[in-house]
Amino acid sequence: MPKLFFTTSIFLSGVIFFSIPFFALAAYNGNSSGYTWGERAGWISYETTVNYGAEVAHTYLDGYIYGEDIGYISLKRDSGTPDYGIIATQIQTEVRLSGMAWGSQSGWVKFAADSSDYGNTTAANYGVKIDTTTGAFSGYAWGEDIGWINFSGACAFGTTDICAGGTYKATTTFSFYSIPDAPTPVSPAEAAVVTDNTPTLYVNYSDSQSSGYINYRIVATSQSDCLSGSNIIVSGSSAETISTSQAVSLTPAVPLGASGTYYWCTQNYNANGLYSDWTAMGSFTLQTYSGLDDNLELELNGGSEGLMLEGIEF
Repeated sequence: MPKLFFTTSIFLSGVIFFSIPFFALAAYNGNSSGYTWGERAGWISYETTVNYGAEVAHTYLDGYIYGEDIGYISLKRDSGTPDYGIIATQIQTEVRLSGMAWGSQSGWVKFAADSSDYGNTTAANYGVKIDTTTGAFSGYAWGEDIGWINFSGACAFGTTDICAGGTYKATTTFSFYSIPDAPTPVSPAEAAVVTDNTPTLYVNYSDSQSSGYINYRIVATSQSDCLSGSNIIVSGSSAETISTSQAVSLTPAVPLGASGTYYWCTQNYNANGLYSDWTAMGSFTLQTYSGLDDNLELELNGGSEGLMLEGIEF
């Protein structure tokens, strides 16, 4: 990406005075703070004040941000012609922002390139994202009139106020959806012997915020294959749970096959679209024969049947 780094152009001298207009757009309860920087845009405040504030929610951003050089920028959804607004999409522990914000002085500000992977290495994959663990914004937005906006970076000069610690960033205190807990096995026990070719497996689903599903896999090769999704014999999903903590039963839709050792693993997948890592549940031995076959023989003696068991005739 050409010239996306701003450390050589940032100037600070001790204390930064960030003047705010005396008028207010509207009272707003924001949950964000900090500053972003652009060579042409200057500092843009995400601080919550009596005049403005930026609010992060599960699926969108709302409110206003302010730059002394570019005025107010609206993040509001479906306001304006054409409709605009910032969409938030959570993918595990990362929230990706997309869409357009608008300011009368800044013009349109785009929060991600079309079809971006948010790598932020070229003009084709830029995008703003939020770490759900820390609440920190990162990445780049682009405005045709104001150029690149960096959401976190190093300051060239100064380590106080906006650049406390020598860096700057925007952050939020919003509580995002959490990743489900890892599932825990109930039965069969490790190395148990089962005789049903479609054995029912029991596992506990657990998530602090929502109901969900259990995904499962069964393999006959190794536990590592189960975790990686290789050589799967059968896989599937449970029905949705009715609570955030529940014992779930899983019955394969097709028979497993021959007798032998099988490995199974599961994954919690919640109603918010987030999922745990695949977790090893252990192994079990499928035994589809009685155990007498090796010692039982049937012989015919002159037209009469005799049953021989370990050399004893009945």
